[in-house]
Amino acid sequence: MYMQNFYALNPAAAGLENHLDVTLAYRQQWLGFAHAPQMYFASANMPIKREYRTPANSSMRISNPDAYAETLPTARKSRSGAGVMANVNQYGAFKYTQVFGTYSFHLPVTSKINVSFGTNVGINSFTIDRDLINLEIPEDPFFEQSLLDAQQNSTLLDIDVGFMVYSRRFFVGYSSEQLLGNTLALSGKPQFGDLLIHHRLLFGRTFRLDRDWKVIPNGFVYFTGQSVLSLETNVRVDFRDQVWGGISYRHKDAVVPVIGMYINNQIKLGYAYDINISQLRKYISPGSHEIMLGFMIGNKRLVF
Repeated sequence: MYMQNFYALNPAAAGLENHLDVTLAYRQQWLGFAHAPQMYFASANMPIKREYRTPANSSMRISNPDAYAETLPTARKSRSGAGVMANVNQYGAFKYTQVFGTYSFHLPVTSKINVSFGTNVGINSFTIDRDLINLEIPEDPFFEQSLLDAQQNSTLLDIDVGFMVYSRRFFVGYSSEQLLGNTLALSGKPQFGDLLIHHRLLFGRTFRLDRDWKVIPNGFVYFTGQSVLSLETNVRVDFRDQVWGGISYRHKDAVVPVIGMYINNQIKLGYAYDINISQLRKYISPGSHEIMLGFMIGNKRLVF
């Protein structure tokens, strides 16, 4: 449900909306697999500076149209955004935790189009649950020492960057993560491997059909320099900016119905269900669950 929280994918989206946006999410993947992947996610972001200058009193009497035009809110200010994010991914005996702080800068380039840049700085932490590992040779001393070394060298500094171009009608964003390319090592001994730089491309366009309905086709590409990890297309339909639904197609992986609603200007809910179409469908029940709860504190309007 990236459409409900662009900040989760791109640090340039921090402060995108003119309120404090708090999002909580949970994903249970591959129902039917023991110790299948689970994700817990929490984020909060907000603008640091207002977007528009305060116009002069429009009821003032004036005879010079050019001077009057200068009082209108056409001159827009740049602004900054900030955010914090944490997520925990658990799969089998392995747990991957990320904690980031974010700064972004938004700059209007025309009366309608904005560009933004952002960066995440934080840590990645990898841990292993020894109780979930069954060895062919119990109490293997080499394994136990390697596990101890891994636990002591599993917290790494990480930096992400992002860029977005957006207006009320469209958005395009690019971000990359794990820029430091850290190596997971065992105290200088044989390595687990290097963390690859991951790239994300996000795009969409809003079409307003009438006063009540709008359609938002969008897409998301997730890739490394070696391969495409995920390619997803989505069509979302909004009714009166209160209820929304849609369907996603993740290439060779899943078809995903999504639904949600804005309870009011302060609270939003969303739910997605993956219907697996990959080879895994032979071994698992229909798919995966994802649920989202958001709080839009101080919200006056929606960006998209």
